[in-house]
Amino acid sequence: MRPVLHREEDLQLAELLDLVDVAPLRSQSAEGRQMSELSTEFLGAGRFGRLTTPITLAEFIRQAKERLQIEYVQFVGDAEAQIQRVGIGCGSAAELMHDAVAENC
Repeated sequence: MRPVLHREEDLQLAELLDLVDVAPLRSQSAEGRQMSELSTEFLGAGRFGRLTTPITLAEFIRQAKERLQIEYVQFVGDAEAQIQRVGIGCGSAAELMHDAVAENC
C-alpha cells in the first residue's frame, strides 16, 4: 500500500526520504498572518534538506521508489553522481527550480 500524504506533502516527503536540516526552498513572509496560522519552522514553498551520508543519484532513486512504492521515476542527470542535498517541490513545482539550484540541490 502506498504512503498516504495527509499533511504538507513537501515536508512529509522530506521525512519519508530521511532528509535532515529541512527548510523551505522559498521562504514566505509571516507578515499579515495570525500566530495561530503559522508553522514558523516551515513557512514557505518546497523543501530542501540533506542526506546524512552522500549516495549516488541511482541509489537515491532506488530508495525513493521503494519508500513511495512506485515502479517508475523519470530523472535527468548522471546516475552515478554523488548527492547529499535534495530539493522537493510537489505538484507543478517548476518555479522552484531556481531556488533548488541556489541551495545546491
